Amino acid sequence: RFFFFFFPPCMDDQRLRDVLLSYGAKSTNACLQALDQLAATRTDTGDNKTLVLIIGFPFDEGCQRNGGRPGSAEGPKFFRDHLHKIGTTPNPEHGVDLQSKVSIVDLGDIGPDQGNCTLEEAHAGLRSVVGSALRLRNCIPWVIGGSNDQSYSNARGFMDYLGHGNIGVMNIDAHFDVRPRKEGKEHSGSPFRQLLEDTDFNGAFTEFASQGHQCSAAHHEWIKSYRQLQIVTEVLWLSDVLKQGSAAAFRCACHKMLTTGKCSGGLFISFDIDAIRASDCSGVSCPSPVGLCATDAAELCLQSGLCSDVRLFDCSEFNPVVGDRYNTARLLAVMFYHFLLGVAMRGGTAGKL
Repeated sequence: RFFFFFFPPCMDDQRLRDVLLSYGAKSTNACLQALDQLAATRTDTGDNKTLVLIIGFPFDEGCQRNGGRPGSAEGPKFFRDHLHKIGTTPNPEHGVDLQSKVSIVDLGDIGPDQGNCTLEEAHAGLRSVVGSALRLRNCIPWVIGGSNDQSYSNARGFMDYLGHGNIGVMNIDAHFDVRPRKEGKEHSGSPFRQLLEDTDFNGAFTEFASQGHQCSAAHHEWIKSYRQLQIVTEVLWLSDVLKQGSAAAFRCACHKMLTTGKCSGGLFISFDIDAIRASDCSGVSCPSPVGLCATDAAELCLQSGLCSDVRLFDCSEFNPVVGDRYNTARLLAVMFYHFLLGVAMRGGTAGKL
């Protein structure tokens, strides 16, 4: 049984809350059932608009396993609290009517039907839900964590859906996140080592806005070693991104991945918000005084939405129990909104005011 939530529309100032449909699923099985219902509804109504589907991953054990601070399990909740407060759906700056081009649905959260589940069970559930969501017509999952260990499960769900590993993956992050497992267990620092070591993955991988003072030289060499294999890898340092400009650097990095011939399935963009400087984004487990600015973050989400090859997006490490959770949550909501704007403007066919 699902509950659908709407907010009373304000017709002269329509916001995301006025067009967002929420299923409110509270478990992995409920998410899968809601996907079946959503697929039937889209078929019955003839809805062919691009579907941007929010999936929550409220788990932070992976961060704690990596020595980080707990709290990001609350990230999806606080993100949603602010999502309803921002985002004009007819955007006068860009001349875009979101409602005419994009369906926005909040599916709910990964989790057990009752009691608790292990982190590994949560990862398996996320993989299943992401793979199933991608089977919906014109669907782009937007996964909000939770800790960054979610990203390997998202990539695996993408590959499961495709039946192959020809995808491009970009990690927008201050850190490489290619650490080995700890005592055989995955954690927030290991998702992209897991990806690169996965024999099914044979696409392209880019580290974007990495901060040299936070990244191991040994891990850098390890990433470069994969260039001699079937995987194409690249590291784009924060200093390079800032010199080139975030939007131009992002477009160039995507172009390089797509022209390798190894990304026929499309692109997955993973955004760990600790890549954003603490003065703009302090509600993270591992804040840094340097990094991307809030405007960069919004622009990167806009560019991700604009790129028709982007099929999957995730956002990690929002920790509302540390730092300024109000402004960090609002920044995340603004980032999501800019992703929607980009999707609505894909191919130059945006709904015009």
